[in-house]
Amino acid sequence: MTTLEWIGLGLVPLGLLAGYGAFAAWTGRWRSWTGELILAPQALPITVMPAMALFLTTLGLGLLGAIPGVLAGLAVFLTIPAFLLSLFTPRWWGPRWYREAERPFPPNIKDPLTALAVQADLPDLPTRPLPDELRGRPIDRWHGNLVLRDEPGMRHPFARNGKMEGDLALYERGVTFVATRMATRLDGEPFDPVVVDADAVLDVRVVPAGAGPDGKKRRRTGLRSLFKRLVIDTPEGPLLFEVQRAEAVQQEIRKAL
Repeated sequence: MTTLEWIGLGLVPLGLLAGYGAFAAWTGRWRSWTGELILAPQALPITVMPAMALFLTTLGLGLLGAIPGVLAGLAVFLTIPAFLLSLFTPRWWGPRWYREAERPFPPNIKDPLTALAVQADLPDLPTRPLPDELRGRPIDRWHGNLVLRDEPGMRHPFARNGKMEGDLALYERGVTFVATRMATRLDGEPFDPVVVDADAVLDVRVVPAGAGPDGKKRRRTGLRSLFKRLVIDTPEGPLLFEVQRAEAVQQEIRKAL
């Protein structure tokens, strides 16, 4: 096969993939794109994507010699009105479900770029303030997750179900865990800081990755972190964290408290 034929062989599946996306968008099987930052403003799945599907498929078949090359050339001209439609996106254009849908469409925070844009415009949620003695510059701080429970799935692109992303901080008078602003904004619910006074730290342990506070591996619920887990035992019960270098964190907390 020649180089052009290899290129054509690669373009055909790309065109078919774009065609499947356009078909799913037109039939309503794929509607989440209406809330995505990149696709929604120009309605790309129902404007540019169908034209690109036709162009890539015909160009690929033309390079393979399956159809006359002139047909691939004609497909180029069909992309021009498609791009014009994407610039103006008239209300009369599109499938019925799209034309009759209420505007604006709700954002799809399962899309990473959309989630980042949405959380940047949301206000911080009120939470319980930290005690004065557990503010300021900590002895050390580690980024990780507080494991509330092991569940499958993702709440949004930056958080797994049952886990809260945040910072575990060590002070002379105790430890705190404060959730990140992005995590609480996207969840839409406040998350009060976890505060453990030094006198309430009964023990600091390390358990295997994917294990509970008892050290036993929990049932796998999808992708599992490779990091060992840190357990801080308190009178109210154990706190389970996923942090890097759990053994080093354990030693530092034990040394300070």
